Amino acid sequence: TANINASQLFQMLIIFGGTTLFFLISNNIRLLIDIFKKDYQLWTILGASRTQLSLLVSGQFYLMAVIVSSIGTILSFIMADSYYKFLQNLLGRDELPDLVITANIQSILLSIF
Repeated sequence: TANINASQLFQMLIIFGGTTLFFLISNNIRLLIDIFKKDYQLWTILGASRTQLSLLVSGQFYLMAVIVSSIGTILSFIMADSYYKFLQNLLGRDELPDLVITANIQSILLSIF
């Protein structure tokens, strides 16, 4: 049998999550630009400058990021404890000792913003 330790499992998740995050962000940017393309063209026709359009686009991306990160933060606090217990059952308490996972306002705000 292969000797798997906890750090390998967490490293695998970080690499997979980072790659997935890259593709999700690029697809979300493309999706938002496609959705609001007519609005951007209308703003240009009405005389909006490039600076105003870039502020509009960045504001929309910021709102989308806050909404998605809020949902992700809530889900992560819900899922973290059960996932850690799953890994603990898989690897044993010697490799992963008991942890109490709690949420506080500082970690929530740091995750969202």
